[in-house]
Amino acid sequence: MARSVGFSATELGEVRRLVVTYPVQLLDAWHDFFGPATDLCVKHVLADADRLTVELMAISVPLAWYPRLAEATLEQLSRWEVAGGGYGVHLPEIDEDSSTEGLLRGARAPGVT
Repeated sequence: MARSVGFSATELGEVRRLVVTYPVQLLDAWHDFFGPATDLCVKHVLADADRLTVELMAISVPLAWYPRLAEATLEQLSRWEVAGGGYGVHLPEIDEDSSTEGLLRGARAPGVT
């Protein structure tokens, strides 16, 4: 694929490094250029022992950023509902809500660094 679009493997590696290193800054730049991603609706939610993954495109965040999620069982995390017209997730068993905007921004729970 690198050859078909004119990028070398080294250039693609640098792009990947920048995306991994600066995800929030790149998302902010995307929003500045294209406007907020207002059409990203929740499609599905998956949870494992370390992450909550919200499928719109795909957002995966560490559970450690959200203590209430980190303390929940996988069974509790698997029971989710689309909230806010598709722009959020509600986990009724632990009474927790997350917005797609906050997840995209990498917004952690208050007090979590």
